[in-house]
Amino acid sequence: MKKLLSLLLALTLLFALIVVPASAKTLESAKAEKIFFYATNADGKDVLMKVIPLADLKAISHGQADGKNYYISSTDNYPTTQYCEARGVTIPELVDYVKKVTTVKGASALGYTGEDALRLMATDSYGNYNKIWTYNELYGVKRYYFEGLFKSWSTAWEIAGEDNSKFGLTMAEYNSKYKDSDPNYAAKKAVFDGGVVSVPILATESFSGRTTTDTLVASTEIGIADYIKANGGIAAGSLKNMLSDTWSLRLALPMTEADLYAAHRTSFDNFKWTYNVKLEQANAPAFKSLGTVAEPVASVAASGNTLTITLTCATAGADIYYGDDGAPQQLYTKPIAIDITGRNLASNPVTFYMTAVKEGYDDAGIITAKYPGLAPAFKTIYSGMTSAPLVFEANDAVSASDWTAWT
Repeated sequence: MKKLLSLLLALTLLFALIVVPASAKTLESAKAEKIFFYATNADGKDVLMKVIPLADLKAISHGQADGKNYYISSTDNYPTTQYCEARGVTIPELVDYVKKVTTVKGASALGYTGEDALRLMATDSYGNYNKIWTYNELYGVKRYYFEGLFKSWSTAWEIAGEDNSKFGLTMAEYNSKYKDSDPNYAAKKAVFDGGVVSVPILATESFSGRTTTDTLVASTEIGIADYIKANGGIAAGSLKNMLSDTWSLRLALPMTEADLYAAHRTSFDNFKWTYNVKLEQANAPAFKSLGTVAEPVASVAASGNTLTITLTCATAGADIYYGDDGAPQQLYTKPIAIDITGRNLASNPVTFYMTAVKEGYDDAGIITAKYPGLAPAFKTIYSGMTSAPLVFEANDAVSASDWTAWT
């Protein structure tokens, strides 16, 4: 039964589950310190195959066949050109590695081919898989590094307006609708003819920037023109001494022929800070989940200017990870102390994220917690009710259990 609640009770301090929208990417987003690798089985369960530390991925990372770093050319929303240099692993290599290190029986059925899809979650995605790529989209089409792009490109190369430049035309559409009237076709063809075939990687170490400037632009990419100038005017190899894991794990995506001729803004797809991936095979493997990990539970004790947060999980052997930046990557081993000296909790509540996982099991995903807790939705109070006692009642959409738990 739903109960009426006085305004005083609305100030009760509790934890509450909330939904947080994803924020725009900036240079300050947290790097991926590990990968939580899931695979969806034939029962539709997302089974944790392995939590892989970044250090382990670095150990198997590599450059191109000649030992040099991978080179990635792209165009950006400035709009301008962008260059990235990186080392890492291909997605098929990552899947093969997971098969070797996981303890899940039946993991040998994992693979990444054809219409198999990989969903990517970044540290600033707040529990959402914001990118999805099939094998055919990543590896089923030839991709290239275009050094010539940095000397020939201009904003006039963009075809069919900004939106299509961001999200793309196919080569067939370009050829049928725009090729004959494109004044830059010859320049584009010259760049294409000089392209070098490359492949997408998940970069453990990388560095990138806009090639036409030496300053920070729009809080997302630095200018690297001086690095290129110091390398004899050649972008390839100009950042070889600058690689860092700050932007790990980055999907470094070479351009396609259509990307070049339609002048897509491909930097949008070079997805940074990937820490959670889910493999969805077209023919889902038959391995079973060993069970569902219970949701982690947070409790708080306030003493003076310190909040002490304790996390528990009812599933034996489950690991709890937590974080305050949208990505629970820190392994929980003891209560967490948070200094709230001078903090206005009403306007700046303590928010953090947690997940309880166990290899071979499915789980509840990422849980968001806030202190003080937020009240459930109330029924609307109208100005005509001012002569009545001021009380709050739960909205009809609020379940009795949620209301009771909050009160």
